[in-house]
Amino acid sequence: MELKILNMEQVAFYILKGVQPKRIELGKGNKIVFIYSKEETSDLFGEWLKLSEKRRELKKEYKKMREKYKNFV
Repeated sequence: MELKILNMEQVAFYILKGVQPKRIELGKGNKIVFIYSKEETSDLFGEWLKLSEKRRELKKEYKKMREKYKNFV
């Protein structure tokens, strides 16, 4: 089974973890689509979800801090 990924950050994460796409295609609207094996990336997908959740939490925290200290700048 194949997995199509458009998110460049996710693609970079997979490549950094040593998994290369099986092929690259041009999708709708001339977007680059990276094709991976779903079986080969199932463990990485779980790591990606955890990382994405952590990034969302950090962004929220950063936004709160900016709001709290906006008058100091």
